[in-house]
Order: sequence, then C-alpha cells, then structure tokens
Amino acid sequence: MDRACEGDDIRNLATALGFRVVVPPHPYRRKPWAYDRERYRWRNAGERQRRRLKDYHRLRIRLDKLDMMYGAFVLWALIFEALRLM
Repeated sequence: MDRACEGDDIRNLATALGFRVVVPPHPYRRKPWAYDRERYRWRNAGERQRRRLKDYHRLRIRLDKLDMMYGAFVLWALIFEALRLM
C-alpha cells in the first residue's frame, strides 16, 4: 500500500485484516491521520532493498529448483549489495 491507495476503504480493509497501516495521508486530505514516521521509513527501506534485488536475473525468474538454493542466492545477493554500498 502506498499513497496512491490511501483511501478510507482500503485503509479500513487493511486494518480489518490485521495489517498496520503506516502510509502517510495525501497532503491535500481534509482530515489527515497520524502515522508512525519511523515505521514508514523502515518500510520504504525494505521496498528499496527488494527493488535492488530484482536486478539479479536469477532471482527475478527463479531459476533454482530447490528452496534452499534460492535462499542461498538471496543471501549471497544481500551480502553483495551490502558490500557494494560500502
């Protein structure tokens, strides 16, 4: 969920399903709600990390047949990205 889907109906549905809504309200909204900025910041960082992992073709099309091998390659890609960002 992001700002494009921040309507009341979607927020109420997400809350009813047990999700914590951390999306900030649209700036022009008449009755904005409070949201946890720190949690939103962490959510954003997680989404950016998943986007960087999509650069690895092997992860994107899931070439590995075994879950263990897929998990190992995800771990390798995370380590490689951490070293690249240093």
